[in-house]
Amino acid sequence: MFFDRYPLEYLNDAIQKDGERGFEQYVTGPAAASVFAATGGGSLAASLLNTARSSYTPAPGFASTYSRKLTLGTERRLDANTTFTVEYSDVRGLHLPRVRNAALTLAPQFQLEQTGVSQYRGASISVNRRLANELTYLVTYNIGTTRDDGSDYDEQPSDPRNTRKDWAYSRLHQRQRLAVSGVWELPLDDNWTLAPVVTLGSSRPLNKLLTTDAYRTGAYPITARPEGIARNSESSGGVVSIDLRLMKTIPFHHERSRLQFGVEAFNVLNHTNALRVNPYVGRNFGALVEALNPRQIQLMIQFEY
Repeated sequence: MFFDRYPLEYLNDAIQKDGERGFEQYVTGPAAASVFAATGGGSLAASLLNTARSSYTPAPGFASTYSRKLTLGTERRLDANTTFTVEYSDVRGLHLPRVRNAALTLAPQFQLEQTGVSQYRGASISVNRRLANELTYLVTYNIGTTRDDGSDYDEQPSDPRNTRKDWAYSRLHQRQRLAVSGVWELPLDDNWTLAPVVTLGSSRPLNKLLTTDAYRTGAYPITARPEGIARNSESSGGVVSIDLRLMKTIPFHHERSRLQFGVEAFNVLNHTNALRVNPYVGRNFGALVEALNPRQIQLMIQFEY
């Protein structure tokens, strides 16, 4: 069992927006249009002065976050330098932080709770060869399922009355992942090494959302989904990445120190790996918003002693 501390950014809402020292206000429909027109989208309008305030308060019985992990595995030696490992894990996260409109009113009265739940069940297979005959490598394959009813404290439930409706694939879920890394001392010169890293991963879930707080829960960021659509039921695309390093080593002082220089390349194939895509229903649903780094090449030099 592993206990965790409270995220400080999460606790800040209860300190900064307690309804007195700071607060939020929520208006919809004609009232929102009136405020926007009066301010031009800018400073506070007089019409907001009589609007109810939203506040953030910690829930009673603020429990500590913890996880329970069960693991079963076996390891076998394939030869003098290589091992084969299989491992199964069942991990349960309990008392995870969330924010919820516990009052079920507008203006919303948000409560900081430790009521979230998560579960991971999966297996990993790995082959590990230690350095011998100028070669070392590690191959790891993971397959599993991650579910939760809120992937972080910034994700409010779509229905504050029943958080279990959001039990679905976590936004961290990745069904399969293959990673291969190694170091090869090139035969043309013992002081040249080639180190590749290959990563392949299946797609991650995407939560299909409406563009407004259609069910008037007060949640922000918005959590309202189209009717009949489950949480995280769409996908955002997989990951393909190949990194390489070619390095030369020059030893000094009887190999007690060394100068190393070479070239490093990241995302050699220049594959577009999505970091964020548009989750909102409309013509551009699923369109790329932010991507991981494109191909990058850099020169490196370092001195070890």
